[in-house]
Amino acid sequence: MSPANEIRKSKAERTSEAREKARLIREAQLTKDKRNKLLIGWGIVVAVVAILVVVGLVVTTTMRQNAPIADQGPTPANGNVNGGITLLANTDVAKLEAATVDAASVGEPRKPRRLKWLPRCRS
Repeated sequence: MSPANEIRKSKAERTSEAREKARLIREAQLTKDKRNKLLIGWGIVVAVVAILVVVGLVVTTTMRQNAPIADQGPTPANGNVNGGITLLANTDVAKLEAATVDAASVGEPRKPRRLKWLPRCRS
C-alpha cells in the first residue's frame, strides 16, 4: 500500500506511541546503568583482590628467600672465615682454602668507641 492510502493516526495515538517508546528507552537505559554500576563495582573488588594476591606472593617469596643462615659449617668457595671474598687487582678473586666457621665461637661484637669531640645529643 502506498502511504497515501494508509489511515493516519490521531494525535493522541501518536503521542501515546511516542510516550510508550520513550518509556521503553528509559527502561533500557536504567537496565544498562544498573549493569554498568554492577560491573564497575565487581571490577574494583577483583582489582583489590588481585593487588592483595600480588602483595601476598611478594611477601611469601621474600620470606622463603630469607632462609636462616647456618651458624656453623664450611665457608663458600673462595670465601674467607668472615663470610666475604678477597678481591685482587682487576676484579680477580683470591683462591682460598676451604674453612669452617662456628658462629658460637665468635662472641659478642664490640661496642663502638665514642668519640670525645662529638657533642652528646640531648633528647
